Amino acid sequence: MPGPAAAALTVNEVVYAFGGVADIYEAYRPPYPTESLEILKKELGIENGTRILDLAAGTGKVTRLLLNLVSLENIVAVEPLDGMRKQFIRSTPGVKVLAGTAERIPLEDSSVDVVIVGDAFHWFGVEAVSEIARVLKPGGRLCAQWNDPDAVNGPLFMKNLFHKVVGSRKPAATPTYWSGKWRAGIEASSQFSPIRTTRVSHTVTMSPRQVENFVLSLSWIAHLGEDERERVKAEIGRELEADPYSAGKTSFTVPYNTDIHYTTLAK
Repeated sequence: MPGPAAAALTVNEVVYAFGGVADIYEAYRPPYPTESLEILKKELGIENGTRILDLAAGTGKVTRLLLNLVSLENIVAVEPLDGMRKQFIRSTPGVKVLAGTAERIPLEDSSVDVVIVGDAFHWFGVEAVSEIARVLKPGGRLCAQWNDPDAVNGPLFMKNLFHKVVGSRKPAATPTYWSGKWRAGIEASSQFSPIRTTRVSHTVTMSPRQVENFVLSLSWIAHLGEDERERVKAEIGRELEADPYSAGKTSFTVPYNTDIHYTTLAK
């Protein structure tokens, strides 16, 4: 259970911690698998010329995946955090990135064909669904996707990191993908079709340092004080050494799942 200090944090305090770890996020969060490109192309109708909004674009990981399908000028990114936007500009030059939120998107009505959200839709407020509908063209598509380690079928150290090291420090109010609550706004809206889902299972080769920094890039871990983050690092090291799968190794493979959810705006 989270302690009193963790439980008292607000959602905004937690999510804004991402801005302070943008460099770690960019360097140590794995990219989306290229295997997902055919799904995005087919299910979202993406072709060269499709106008795409990467919403809550972070450091540009989704945008860089999409550049395999469309040209620079056909993507616009919106990201609320200064630190993330600065990292986006460094890592994804040439793509227009604007300050804004899912609840107040700085685009004109009916201006994009597709809105894609990577690892962020669970942070959005209830107003986001109608705002996304506003900027989509009639018949446009919304895609929310998450790229996460498989904590159920993965190695023991990953299960323990999620359930013990990370889970014990998560503030009670922190929204997550796994809760499924992010679906409610879309499902309650008459503007969108029923959500469909495709999962891409893949593996990521990681080092102990990459595992450590992946954990440190989680919002509520990034929000911790320096002393507590040092304790987190020590716990990560102990879990890695306690699991024969990772003990003493410089690299190992970790199973990941990329869940791609998509829906269509009514015409």
